[in-house]
Amino acid sequence: MKDGVTLAYRKMVFRQNITDDSCRVCKSHPETVMHLLSACPFYAPNAYIHRHNAALRVLYYHLRHKYGIDKTPVLPYAPGDIASVVENEKCRIYWNMSIATTRQLTATKPDITLFDLEHKVIYLVEFSAPAERNIIIKEDEKHLKYQDLMFELRRLHPGFAVRLVILIIGVLGGINTTFLGSLSVLPHCKKQSKYLADAMQKAVIMGSLRVLRSHDTRQT
Repeated sequence: MKDGVTLAYRKMVFRQNITDDSCRVCKSHPETVMHLLSACPFYAPNAYIHRHNAALRVLYYHLRHKYGIDKTPVLPYAPGDIASVVENEKCRIYWNMSIATTRQLTATKPDITLFDLEHKVIYLVEFSAPAERNIIIKEDEKHLKYQDLMFELRRLHPGFAVRLVILIIGVLGGINTTFLGSLSVLPHCKKQSKYLADAMQKAVIMGSLRVLRSHDTRQT
């Protein structure tokens, strides 16, 4: 980008004489803002994952604190690796960890898996930050993706209810009208759903800004 403007924008809006408006890092798609923020294979392995995890950590550390894993709140942006499993007498929380099953499934690794041991409920939490136009599509995809795992967990853990919580925030911070309701399904989140949503949206927006700034710097 030049002065924060993509090649496609300069070609289509400024009418500049640009023969090739392909993205200058992946070379395979027009360089638009939405491409850079949600569909560029160059940024997907690192920048998109960093943005995804930054938003999800807000919820993860909130749950850890509320369940007593952490006696005092942990800042979600604090450096350091996240343990794959933490637990106490009230809960067990998995971070991006495959769930053991007795048959082969295509999807066994939710972003967060929460075993509420007191109330006998297993929560599968899936988060994504796609382009705004794909929010509903992504919700539907994730609902279908984890149906087999939900069925398997009910079979493996009799007496436990299993709930799937899909949380989608667009790369520009947009959310569906169902977002707060979905967030409120999780224990200890209903009263603070607005705060958590705002913090997660902020993390996504900041991550998107980092992508654009990085791309702008790369082209100077």
